[in-house]
Amino acid sequence: MNVLTAELDRYLELRRQMGFKLARAEKLLRQFVAYREENGGDAVTAEVALEWAALPARASPSWIAFRLNVVRGFSRHLALIDARHQVVPASLVCGRSRRATPYLFEEREVVAVMAAAESLRSPIRQASYAAIVGLLWATGMRVGEAFALDVADVDLLAGGLWAILTA
Repeated sequence: MNVLTAELDRYLELRRQMGFKLARAEKLLRQFVAYREENGGDAVTAEVALEWAALPARASPSWIAFRLNVVRGFSRHLALIDARHQVVPASLVCGRSRRATPYLFEEREVVAVMAAAESLRSPIRQASYAAIVGLLWATGMRVGEAFALDVADVDLLAGGLWAILTA
């Protein structure tokens, strides 16, 4: 077994003992270690990490940055053990992901969506979809937050759901 592979196994075991799952990171790090071994070296350098991260043709800067970030943690671990290894700098590639601009529905649009729910077959679905759309619009909740609500989250005597959300 190669020295890098053995160190990777130790690194993953240590991180998992701290509570990290590392499923995707393990896959990427094993690919990185295999790439390093194929190219005849056992030291991690910023140059090698960047070569590996940029391997997929036409990879987006955010993907390259993600791959480098995974190697960066491993490189910090290695640099503590052996001075031949370099810590991959965070500033090597800037790959900030871009989020979509949220669309804010106007009241007339929300009313139209709630009315469209009436075209569903089941009366329960009609009421459920209309209620969820109205709840999301009125409170600004995320979909996951709305679906995570249960009966304990509503106190009709204290003013309903709004009283709980604003407390």
